[in-house]
Amino acid sequence: MRMFNRADFTPAPSALGPMTPHAYLTLRRTAAGLGQKRLATMLVLHGSKAYRRLTRRQLRHEAALAWVELIERPGTRIIDRDHLDLLATVSPIDPDVYVQLATQPVDRHPTLCRSCGVAHDVVPVHDGQCRACATGRATNAGAGRQRGVVDGAEAA
Repeated sequence: MRMFNRADFTPAPSALGPMTPHAYLTLRRTAAGLGQKRLATMLVLHGSKAYRRLTRRQLRHEAALAWVELIERPGTRIIDRDHLDLLATVSPIDPDVYVQLATQPVDRHPTLCRSCGVAHDVVPVHDGQCRACATGRATNAGAGRQRGVVDGAEAA
């Protein structure tokens, strides 16, 4: 009996189409091992004064969770750089990569690992995957290598 591995079912990177801004956010969040609820909690605890203005903690968390769900919805883009920078303090995203994906034509998009979203200028990416993802040794591959977050916690 032949055993199949993940590579048998993963389409070639060129077949996946261009990386979208919302897909990049989702990919980086999941590569870091963060769920939407955890990211929302981190936004409330370490994030914006806007969430702190809301009086009840539950209300703050609900607003943050709604925002996380919104920015990961297809077709949605973050247009305020301050919001993007806030997200980068609690999530392993590179705001400059996000802006390129949101504003530049596909031929000017950065090269990203299609499994974890790490950028080529941080870790070499070949055939759509960084070395950690390609060899199956990915443990939150590239999660702490982007600006802003180290080991799922905010950078000092």
